[in-house]
Amino acid sequence: VSMNCDVESKGDCQGHVVGVKIAAGGEAFFRVGIPARVALLVDENCEEFPSRILSPGPYTLMLRTAFADKPLVAAMNVRKLVRLARGKCGSYAKKVAKVAEPDASLRTGVASALTKQCQRKQPSKEFSDCQLAAKTAEALQACGVSK
Repeated sequence: VSMNCDVESKGDCQGHVVGVKIAAGGEAFFRVGIPARVALLVDENCEEFPSRILSPGPYTLMLRTAFADKPLVAAMNVRKLVRLARGKCGSYAKKVAKVAEPDASLRTGVASALTKQCQRKQPSKEFSDCQLAAKTAEALQACGVSK
């Protein structure tokens, strides 16, 4: 934001910024997280192939959105995802069930099913962090599917 432009932020009762008013001629840059998935990959020979789980390493990211005419091209480094620690499935499942199931009497069954699923194939750290941070069932659904 230009130092010469007045900026007025609007906050909610918890202190989160929910709106910004900028004087004429001002600019604002926002970082927005967008759930996405790899739709198509291109190898060294420019051959296209369907998406798969990416191995750790350097990649070139080309992002096409409805918000821009040209795709964004940037370097990307895929890191190995750390899995949820063994023995943590129970507490993880209870926390996720609390968001997923509004009826408290049904949460035990949901948590039990999630624990069994987690013990068979533990979710990635990225996926479990997303689910644990969710405050609503909609936010939980936006986390997608565990890889």
